[in-house]
This record gives sequence, structure tokens and C-alpha cells, in this order.
Amino acid sequence: MNKIFYILITPCFLTSCGDPDVVYQNSKVIENNTWNKNESVTFDFDINDTTEFYDFYFNLRTTNLYEWSNLYMFVEIGSPEDQYNIDTVEFLLANSVGEWTGVSSGSVINNKVLFINKKRFPALGTYRLTFNQAMRQDELKEVMDVGIIIKRAVLK
Repeated sequence: MNKIFYILITPCFLTSCGDPDVVYQNSKVIENNTWNKNESVTFDFDINDTTEFYDFYFNLRTTNLYEWSNLYMFVEIGSPEDQYNIDTVEFLLANSVGEWTGVSSGSVINNKVLFINKKRFPALGTYRLTFNQAMRQDELKEVMDVGIIIKRAVLK
């Protein structure tokens, strides 16, 4: 009886412990840990409040065999009105002496990088965020998954 109780209660407890400021969170697995330059990673998210400001965090999980200290990406944000903003972004994944800046657990490195700070959206609706790796290699090896977290920004 106690086992059944814990099996039923534990998921309820875990889902209720989330950050109330997170409005969207998702990640996509990179097949065979190899991110091809022609493979986009896309996230669709809804904006329900145009008075709020939002922070965007990029999540990247790699193995410790990832060859580079950084990651260049093309980032595209599409609006409900089919307007697009495209930018090239560099994420630093290691410091100047080659130590990973993310949190490592065994052979996995978890990186969480703030890349858009205090963004306000002009219209309600569904937006699309698309990432393409922009490194000089066609296939970027040892990339496990790519994700985003969108949170309500704390204004000071």
C-alpha cells in the first residue's frame, strides 16, 4: 500500500515544484549526438501577455568529448505576423584554459546560457524560435540535446 501511495504522490510533488516564472521550457534530442548544419531545432511558444518582459535561456547538453570551446548559431525568431529576426550568436562553453563553464555530471556537460534579456513582444500569439548550428563543420559531434527556457524577467 505504501508503494502505491508514493508512486501516485511523487509525480504530483515533482510537477508542483517548478519555477512559477517559467512560461515555456522544452528540449529536443539531437539524433546520434550529431547536429548537422542543415537540421534546424525549432520551438513554438505562446505569448499571452505583451506587457511582460522575458528572459531566454539556451540549454545545451554535450559530452565531454565535444571538440570546441564555443558554439556559433543562427537564431531566428518568427512572430505571429510572419515577421522574422535572424541573428548570429556565439555561446562560450569553456573558459580560456579549456575548463567547461557548464555543470558536468560524469561525461555530460549541461550548459545554460542567458541569450536574450528582458525582451518584450509586441503581439499576442504563437512565436517560433529556430536554431541552426553555424560552426565551420557540417556535422557537429557530441551534441546531445538543445533546449530553451523562457522566464518572466525580473525588472530592477
